[in-house]
Amino acid sequence: MNIYGVMNTAGNALAASQTSMGVVGNNIANINNPAYNQETAVLTAGPTQNFGPYSVGTGVVVSSVTRSFDNYLFGQSLDNNSTTSLWNTKSQLMNQVDTVMNDTSGAGLGNALGNFFQSWQTLTTNPGGATERQAVASAANTLAGQVSNAAAQLEVIQGNANQNIAAAIPQINGYASQIAKLNALISTTEINGNKANDYRDQRDGLLKSLSNLVGVSYFEQSNGQDIVMLKNGSPLVDGQNSYDLSAGLSPANPRVSSIYWNAPDGTRRDITDRITWGQVGAWVQTRDTDVQNVLNGLDSLAGSVVEQVNNLHVTGYGLDGSTGLNFFNPPAPGGFGALSNAGNGTITGTLLNPANADLDHYKLSFDGTSYSVSNIDKGGTAALGGATLASVQGFFRQRGYSIALTGTPRAGDSFTVSAVNNAATQMSVNPAIRNDPNKIAAGTTTQAGDGGLARQIGDIQNRTVMGGAWSPSGATGSTGLYTIGDYYGSLVGTVGTSTKNATDNLTLNQNVGTQISNMVQQVSGVNMDEQMINLVKYQNSYEGAAKTLTTVSQMLQTLMNMI
Repeated sequence: MNIYGVMNTAGNALAASQTSMGVVGNNIANINNPAYNQETAVLTAGPTQNFGPYSVGTGVVVSSVTRSFDNYLFGQSLDNNSTTSLWNTKSQLMNQVDTVMNDTSGAGLGNALGNFFQSWQTLTTNPGGATERQAVASAANTLAGQVSNAAAQLEVIQGNANQNIAAAIPQINGYASQIAKLNALISTTEINGNKANDYRDQRDGLLKSLSNLVGVSYFEQSNGQDIVMLKNGSPLVDGQNSYDLSAGLSPANPRVSSIYWNAPDGTRRDITDRITWGQVGAWVQTRDTDVQNVLNGLDSLAGSVVEQVNNLHVTGYGLDGSTGLNFFNPPAPGGFGALSNAGNGTITGTLLNPANADLDHYKLSFDGTSYSVSNIDKGGTAALGGATLASVQGFFRQRGYSIALTGTPRAGDSFTVSAVNNAATQMSVNPAIRNDPNKIAAGTTTQAGDGGLARQIGDIQNRTVMGGAWSPSGATGSTGLYTIGDYYGSLVGTVGTSTKNATDNLTLNQNVGTQISNMVQQVSGVNMDEQMINLVKYQNSYEGAAKTLTTVSQMLQTLMNMI
């Protein structure tokens, strides 16, 4: 090797050391960047030169700059992001529901129920007393107000979740579009053997943000481009193409939005009930299942109180001789369609037998030809199968109310039907009673001092009038298993259990997330101590190469002076 070869070798070493120090500096600069993966300069020996019987290397070069990345750990982190986000959001929402239903302060709905029935017991001691009658009217107004207010607050929680769902759709579409653009940049950059580390880091960051909203799966193709799908299988990104989601009012329930996947041919598919991960999954589950179940329970509670009290009250007499009056306004039967309904069918109803209406919630399903009915409250017990609409209507008439189906349902559509549809929201005292407490029927006769009926109404709280066995045939199938107070306590307990379950799952997933994050950090994170050691190492290498170059330069100058 001649003297110029030595200089070239030293120059290669200088360049390699300088590049390596630049990589270390970039690592240190991004130490707090959560989307950054540590980079490493890969040093490779330069080509060998042959000199007769021996060969000499030409130094070192940086062959590539790689990023530290574990695909398996990254996939686990995405799944954990989605589940942690799901339970975090659900925990917050269920805590709101728990606040609405919580009775620990002594001024909640449970207390209002007790005060209402106690006011009737007090009325038995002085049936003609204006104070006692006013107390009954006041307790009834308080009870109805608290029931309807609780239902209204739950509907607000549903409404907020619905707004959040609609607001998240543009964010999801934005992430998908940006990932598709980065796919194009990555494949274009790497087609000639270069590394698109920065673009890959940006894409991973977008995938993390996307996984907070919805559950996603992904895999990388041979050209470096990702295919990204929702956990339900609907594609969001296919190479350089992205597919949009959209939110639209449900044709069956215009109060809430459905989520649609938009196909390339312009058609769209309702995927609302298939999104079960991330924040959007939490909003969907809480809106459509958790809160709706509590609302159904409040409707049944309100309907039972109204039915039991009215059944007795219409048989009694007020101080002014009035009789046959409902104490509460009866509920209006009806129903609402499932979010996934493709048709525009709607359900309305009319109360036929207020004294013995079935208060359960039923699912009415249409397969395109015939109808089927099952009991939602009793575990989906089948009632009718392969029935005509006329048979279905006869089924509900047996239960004390009629239904009408308007519009055109499509195959696969279903409806929730009940005699107590929105009973909680609409619970109110008969204006005639509210305006004139003398019309409150305390006795079964017009005789002064007759408080027998007030005692019977007060005793309702101790009777098992809710729940129990159920039969698909007959005018009524409910035999009664719970008192009204027990039923309400069970409803509150269910909310508390769901809230604790969400909180416990959040804690569990946060702990798992910490473990995954630590493992990811070990692989991809920037360690400052390690980078400082590398910096000193490359600095020494640079100084050594510079010294070699200086020495060779001096030798060359000496040779030149000898000529």
